[in-house]
Amino acid sequence: MTPYDTARLHGTQPDLYETYHQPALPAVPVSAAVEPYSERGPMVWVPGPDGNFVGVPRDMLPAGYLHSTVMPAPPQRDLTPQPLIDPRAQIVLAGGVAAGAAGAGIGWGIGQAAAGIAAVSGSSALVVILALLLLAKAASRRGSATTYVHNETTVINTNRWFGKSSTHC
Repeated sequence: MTPYDTARLHGTQPDLYETYHQPALPAVPVSAAVEPYSERGPMVWVPGPDGNFVGVPRDMLPAGYLHSTVMPAPPQRDLTPQPLIDPRAQIVLAGGVAAGAAGAGIGWGIGQAAAGIAAVSGSSALVVILALLLLAKAASRRGSATTYVHNETTVINTNRWFGKSSTHC
């Protein structure tokens, strides 16, 4: 016994092997009918009057109490091949693709027309500028000596991976 075990000292805790009061158990019958397992029919669990399930021999149930043990055959399946994509979805997708292609075609056409207009206006502006330069040069040539300027420029372009380029003069 530990020195601080005051419950044992005052008698409020039972001894280790103290016998407890046991409620009366139902009397066990001395003799009973013996029924071998092989002679007993299958047991079925059915709801009892108190809501719990009770085991009853199957042959003691009234006729038609249990459902049929034969499972009905499932309905025949339709095995005809189905389309991979829903036909309505195909129509909607085709409409979207056609609209996108038409929009791209219209955009491409407008771009071509704009490029043509820009090229015509740009080239005509270049022709006008060249004509003015030639007229200015012709006017300046009348009273001056001819001067020739010769420029040589060597340009080296180096292209590398991933679009990196460098230019050296």
